Amino acid sequence: MTKNITHSAVCDGMNGLVVTIESQFVRGFSGLQMIGNISESLRDSKERARTALESLGVHVPPKKLIMSITPADVKKRGDQFDLGIAVNLLLLNRDDRAKIDTTRYVYVAELSLAGELKPVRGVISYAIAAVAEGFTGLVVAQKNLADLAVLRELNNERFATLEICAFEHLREVQAWLYGEGEALPINSSVAKEDFSPVARNFDDMILDANLYHAALCLAIGRHSLIMHGPPGTGKSMFAMRLPSILPPLESREHLQALRISSAHTVNIDEKLLAGQPPFRAPHHSASPQGVLGTAERPGDIALAHGGVLFLDELPEFRRDIIESLREPLETGEINISRAKNKVRWCAKLILIAAANNCPCGFWGSNKKKCTCPLGRVIAYRRRLSGPIMDRIDMHLNVIENKHDTTLLFDLIEHGGANQTAKMQARVSKCLAFSKKRNSALGSHFNNTIPARQLLAASGLSAAEFRKLLATSYLQKLSKRALIKTLRVTRTLADIELQEKISEQHLRSAYNWQAEAAARERGDFAIGLH
Repeated sequence: MTKNITHSAVCDGMNGLVVTIESQFVRGFSGLQMIGNISESLRDSKERARTALESLGVHVPPKKLIMSITPADVKKRGDQFDLGIAVNLLLLNRDDRAKIDTTRYVYVAELSLAGELKPVRGVISYAIAAVAEGFTGLVVAQKNLADLAVLRELNNERFATLEICAFEHLREVQAWLYGEGEALPINSSVAKEDFSPVARNFDDMILDANLYHAALCLAIGRHSLIMHGPPGTGKSMFAMRLPSILPPLESREHLQALRISSAHTVNIDEKLLAGQPPFRAPHHSASPQGVLGTAERPGDIALAHGGVLFLDELPEFRRDIIESLREPLETGEINISRAKNKVRWCAKLILIAAANNCPCGFWGSNKKKCTCPLGRVIAYRRRLSGPIMDRIDMHLNVIENKHDTTLLFDLIEHGGANQTAKMQARVSKCLAFSKKRNSALGSHFNNTIPARQLLAASGLSAAEFRKLLATSYLQKLSKRALIKTLRVTRTLADIELQEKISEQHLRSAYNWQAEAAARERGDFAIGLH
């Protein structure tokens, strides 16, 4: 009996897996039966593929046809199977042999009823899986070419051998299979975007010394930050402008971010393709699935990998979402566990959170009186648990702007005296200064320096380091808070290009700890401690 084999792919979180599509005519009543742990979407794929073939004049004979998709223990879902199924049926219904070895290619594209190829999610992971399993090439829709061109640039040696075959219509795929046509060419060079300051940057923002150093600390050390303060103090403005001073993503981090974005959407953002760090800012009304992600799609936490996750009005988020931040802050990843599936998404990000001091927002304001009862203020503050606050590196009280408001217009008119460009240059210089040391310590940025390496990172002798840690104001800190304080201390020293940390750096880092910031806000006076 006639039998055919083609291959497609499925995503399991960030990982792609090549699957085998086998079809064979058997005795029995006519019809196409699919087996192999398939979802309802694959039943739709079967009908789309058959209809698209009918539009080419290829008719599936009225016989019983079994189509098996293996491995059977993996759930098959998604519209990327359309092309693999169509090619399999096409080969099964033609007497002449194809000119190429069809079993050496992975087919991933959605089909319209007229046979047009549509882009699909996950092509980055599919390409990586195809290379890992030794396939010759990947057959995709023309609109997925840009994503795969970036992949070649990021890992030229590994993916140079993978043949990328892109088409706009199933008719073109048929012609290529039988030596009557060619695939669309892939552009091996991707135009990089200009990383100079763009729409949102610090050129139109007045930064006091505290905010200025906080911005540099975040960009250099990749620390996390929560800002407390009344409305209108620039918390959101600060967060949205931070990506403008971040350097482009490095190759490994860029590839991971592309895989995550590819699993989320068909069209990856052009800025991310060019290597700009992502910025995600979900609303506090967002669902847990939207922020945390699911087994099939990443959420905002994973989509911010390599960039910034901004959570405005943090106390207004659901408690389970807030507490779920513990894992990415500690490990740089988020695990989604469901009854039948468990996936891991990378989530190394810069968390920036903002919170008012009370429900009305004006507790502690000099411009407007707070109308909240004390009990409501305390209840509002306690929405943020001690464990989650302990995991945030920097706590900053943002005060109301005391400058003459006309200064803002002078700043905008003169382009902020190139404030952003100066900050970018300083970040680059400091990162170059810290890179050699951190590489030797087994970390990439200061926020991941292992606790056992903090002495070596400090640049101090063991005696000097112990003397510094004996400082009285550090004694009440938890071990986790102390480690985070020392990491921020290291970043503050890097800003000044100092090999050794000092008491002044340590004091400044401590002032950004949760306890010190709470005392500054007056929380201890109202029983919040």
